[in-house]
Amino acid sequence: MNSQIEAAFAQWIGGLVNSAPVYTGSSATEMDVTDLAIVVTVPQVEFVLYQLHKATVEILIGGPAFHASLSNYRNVAAEVLAPIQSQNFGALVTALAPIAAFRGIAIQDSAESQTDDSWTHTIRLICGLETEVEAEPWPEPATDDYFDAAANLSGGRFVYLSGSSASYANASTSLPAMGFIKQAVTSGDSVKVYRQGRLDGLAGLTSNRDYYLGANGQPTLNPSTASGIIQFLGRSISTDVILVEIDSPISAT
Repeated sequence: MNSQIEAAFAQWIGGLVNSAPVYTGSSATEMDVTDLAIVVTVPQVEFVLYQLHKATVEILIGGPAFHASLSNYRNVAAEVLAPIQSQNFGALVTALAPIAAFRGIAIQDSAESQTDDSWTHTIRLICGLETEVEAEPWPEPATDDYFDAAANLSGGRFVYLSGSSASYANASTSLPAMGFIKQAVTSGDSVKVYRQGRLDGLAGLTSNRDYYLGANGQPTLNPSTASGIIQFLGRSISTDVILVEIDSPISAT
C-alpha cells in the first residue's frame, strides 16, 4: 500500500507544480541530482481502527544551491503547501480512490534546511485513509453466525447473545453487546450477527466520535454511569456510519 500512496501523492503534486519533476521513493527512475526535484515517500502506514489507517507522507523538495535562487526554491515549496493549507484535496481524493477513501490531512512538520551545497524543504504529513473491508460474521462456531430473534428487532442495532437467541443489548441492565445486526427481523426468525466492521444506515450520529452502548441496542455518545455497564462500540466516520470494534464492558459503578 505504501508505494500506491506514494504514487497517488506524486500524481497530485505533479498536477500542482510545473517547475520541478516529482519522484517517488519506491521508484526505480533515476533522478537528476543537478536539478530541483520533489521526492514523495511513505515510510509508514499504521493501522488505527479496523478500516482506518494513518499514513505518514514525507515530501522532500530540494536541489543544489547553484541551480536557482533561494526565492525560486521557496516558491516551489509554497506551491506544494498552498493546497494543503487551504484544504484543497479534490484531485488527491481522486488519485487515492482506487486505494482507499481519503479522510483528512494534518501537517506534522514543515522545515527548511540550507547548506553551502544544497537547499531542502521537508513537509511531513499525516493522512487518514479508510480501506473498504466487509463486516465479518460472528466467527465461533462458524455455523452460529445466525441466531434466532428473541423479539422483534430493528436493523442497525447491537445485540446480546444467549444460547441460540439474540436480543437487544442494554447497558442499564448489564446485557453487553456481542455483535450487531444489519436487517430488521421478526421474533423467532433467524438473523445474521456481525462482530465488527462497518455499520451503515444509522441516523443522527456526530462524525468522528466514540460511541458506547445505550438502551435497546442503540449507540450513545454519553454512557450512563449510574448503573449497569459501560461498553465501547466503535467510532463514527459520518452521520450514519460507525466502524464497529466492540470492547469488553466495564461496570458503571
